[in-house]
Amino acid sequence: MLLFIGTFVHAPIYAKEAHWQLHHSPSFDLVSDLPQHQAEDLIQQVKLFDSLARNYINVDATSTSPPLTLLVFARRKQFVELVDKRHFAAFTAPGLATTLLVIGPSTNTASLLTNTLHEYTHFLLRTQPLSYPIWYEEGLATVLSHSDFDKARASARVGRLTRPAPQGRHLAGRLTLEKIFQTRDMTQWSGRRMSQFYRQSAELVHFFMFGHRRNQPDYRQRLQTYFENRHTDIFDSLQTTNKTLTRQWQRYLKAGKLPYDTLNVAADDTTLRSVALPAMKVLIWHARAAEILNPAKAVAIYDSLLMHQPDNIQLRVDLTRVLLEVDMQRAAKVLTPALTQAPDHAAVLVQQAALMTRQCTMWTDLRCADEWQRASLLLRRALKIDPNRQDAILHLGITELYTGNPGRAVNYLRIAHQRVPWSPKVNFHLGECLRLLGSRQASMHLQQARDWAYSDTLRVLAKAALAQIDNSG
Repeated sequence: MLLFIGTFVHAPIYAKEAHWQLHHSPSFDLVSDLPQHQAEDLIQQVKLFDSLARNYINVDATSTSPPLTLLVFARRKQFVELVDKRHFAAFTAPGLATTLLVIGPSTNTASLLTNTLHEYTHFLLRTQPLSYPIWYEEGLATVLSHSDFDKARASARVGRLTRPAPQGRHLAGRLTLEKIFQTRDMTQWSGRRMSQFYRQSAELVHFFMFGHRRNQPDYRQRLQTYFENRHTDIFDSLQTTNKTLTRQWQRYLKAGKLPYDTLNVAADDTTLRSVALPAMKVLIWHARAAEILNPAKAVAIYDSLLMHQPDNIQLRVDLTRVLLEVDMQRAAKVLTPALTQAPDHAAVLVQQAALMTRQCTMWTDLRCADEWQRASLLLRRALKIDPNRQDAILHLGITELYTGNPGRAVNYLRIAHQRVPWSPKVNFHLGECLRLLGSRQASMHLQQARDWAYSDTLRVLAKAALAQIDNSG
């Protein structure tokens, strides 16, 4: 799996990474190898888009979320090599220290802006105290990200669908409404089928947004009711049938020119601070981007960097964090020198606790009682050293949960959720905690964990927990 490790320690690779820059703005940071003028334009476009999107998404102004960073690749080839997913154009890597939106062009640089705005929509939606299904997230993100901006007039047109309505043989490849509504995971889909899902989801969201302007029923409030309780059947919530809704939707798409909104948009004209990034920092960003979808690549990058800086505690902690998911024995070997070198380092203590209890969440008996107790002591020690250590707070909540103290766990897990409401891992553990406490909010968090999970294991666990809720009535 690690045959390419050596390639990262040679000078040519370091030289290739050296033209990356960090562009700092008050709202977010951009890390990219785009030319300066393109990077500046992208930041301005995202700010304009944020002004537009807030007309459709209620963003919590009191959020304590971590700083946002956009990691944008100018070249499709490098993005694909890093994440090892050809059907991906962008994804969110939630973190307790920084939230990372990883974005690359689909086929050319013209698509890079659309992909960035699409993923930014996901970021905004997932801060909401609601559980949105995949079709709605993807559909709204597609509709909003294709908005037409007029900088001269400080306006934008939202919802301009110019694609003709499907007829005849073009109907054959389309997904049914039931298939769209029931979609939970597209990781095994072909690129063609995925594109079809995005197109139809956008058309469906457009229908729900604007259908009432073309003499169709106004489903907006009923749809909101469904989002608030997704254990109900969507057709029951909308007070209609599959056949009726399909007919209304098709009639709407065939009605000719579709409605759209024209909005005033504005962004602050802030001077950016841009600095060139040394190769080592660029590779660290690349490793972080690879951790979720391509952990072997992330391990290889951290390995190569650690060869040059074996005493770098943070690199050793980062490598341990990734290895915990793929090779626990090696994770223990990597962390051991840090335990000797920096026994009172908060990050080291957190990883030591995580390593100690990695397998324990799979068992409900007492075989891990000692491990949970020792992990709790390590985490409390880490928090005493650094009271703001968010990963220690999260792991302490998990520790309390799996030692039979959901009442104490919920406080820690709520703090972690307030920090990263879009994290599948945080939502799963909070959902499990609330399920044990009998809270109706459990379903929402478990649904989010299921729908957003990149890990098959987490998705299966979330489904199992939801099934227990359904079986209990």
